[in-house]
Amino acid sequence: MAKILVVDDEEHIRLLYSEELTEAGYEVITAADGYELTERIEKEKPDMVILDIKMIDYNGLDLLRILGTNFITYRSYFVLPTIPLKKILNLLLQTSM
Repeated sequence: MAKILVVDDEEHIRLLYSEELTEAGYEVITAADGYELTERIEKEKPDMVILDIKMIDYNGLDLLRILGTNFITYRSYFVLPTIPLKKILNLLLQTSM
C-alpha cells in the first residue's frame, strides 16, 4: 500500500484529504507545517507528498526547493494541490505506486 503525506496548515483540509485517500486504499500521514514535513519524510519515507502552496510558515514552492537539496536521493512524488482532490485521486489510481 502506498503511503501519502498530506501537508497543509489547515486541519480541515488535512482531514478531508486523509479521509478521501484512506477510503481509496492509501496509508495517509499528515503534517501541519514545513517543520513537521521534513521530520515526517525522514521518519515515514512516503511515496507521495501532497503539499499546500500557501502556508503560514512556508511557501510550498520554497519547501520543494529545500527538499530538493536535502532529500535529493530520496525518490518521492510531490503534488501541489491546484487541482481538485477527485482529479488527484484519479491520477493516483492510474499510476502504479
